Amino acid sequence: MLGVMQIIISDRGPRDRNIAKNATEPSRTPIFQAPLGPTETKNPSPIASATPAESGSMEMTIQQFTRRYLELDGRYAEQEAFLKRADWKRIRWKVIFLYPTSGDDEVTLQFDVPAESHNEKPLIGSPVHWANFPLNFRDRLYSLKRGDLVEISGVLKLAANTLVIQGDDFDVVTESTLTPTPRIKKSRK
Repeated sequence: MLGVMQIIISDRGPRDRNIAKNATEPSRTPIFQAPLGPTETKNPSPIASATPAESGSMEMTIQQFTRRYLELDGRYAEQEAFLKRADWKRIRWKVIFLYPTSGDDEVTLQFDVPAESHNEKPLIGSPVHWANFPLNFRDRLYSLKRGDLVEISGVLKLAANTLVIQGDDFDVVTESTLTPTPRIKKSRK
């Protein structure tokens, strides 16, 4: 723990010196504590203070990123560290558009991770499922069709162990020819 220096404000002028009328009365001089250096946190994170420009680009495709995350299944500390390393990385990923949703101040593109070849199914289990865009993207997002292959550019942001893409732009790569992965709810027995 960093040491703390106490600064006692003692020379406050003649008006304040008259507060202690009795010489035996304790001083009412306020004490101000200032840290000597930067404050220490229990979980310091050099990534948390980074900006997108400082963090660089993600060197993996979304398929490589998803596969690496799935390889760490059951090793939660390693998965968490993997996600933290991705925070603030710039991406340009191709995804399968599912549907848009609107909020008060943004529009969200929900997506699946496409397979790397046409005869494979889309990847399931990605830690990244959506991209947020400013409201001025609403018309463009709502004009997309389910299954469109879309290339998103943006920055990955980590919030509550979930990565979200803060989208800058997107382009339609191919019209809907792929079948998105159906979302099947598990039944309780």
